Amino acid sequence: MIKYIVAKFTLTGLFPTIDIIDVENDVALVSGEAMTELTSKSKVYVYQYTTYDPGKNLYFEVDGGAALSDNERYPTAVNTLNDVEAMEMGRWKIEDNQLLCYALDNSTVLFTFNLKDINGTLTMRNVFERIPV
Repeated sequence: MIKYIVAKFTLTGLFPTIDIIDVENDVALVSGEAMTELTSKSKVYVYQYTTYDPGKNLYFEVDGGAALSDNERYPTAVNTLNDVEAMEMGRWKIEDNQLLCYALDNSTVLFTFNLKDINGTLTMRNVFERIPV
């Protein structure tokens, strides 16, 4: 999956670099890679991260260069998953009239819902609504 990392500065003609760290494993995935200005004088710089994994908690740090003041030189960002985002990408299982929503490890249950039909009866078929347990 590709993710575009974008930084905006107050100057054009910079040569910013980016570091990307896998927070959970304390591993540098990208170190000192060059960013590109989108268009001449746009002040917007981009890095195309081609091995992006939305399941990883990442820390991004850009170095805009010595021409910038320290408070502008190092913009940072994080990419962390909350439980709802993890649920969207993890496994779902319907079992015993319940919907089980798992984390990305496919074994940790994040949410459980009772499944009911239009009459409010627990069901595995013709589900009308889900109710958090």
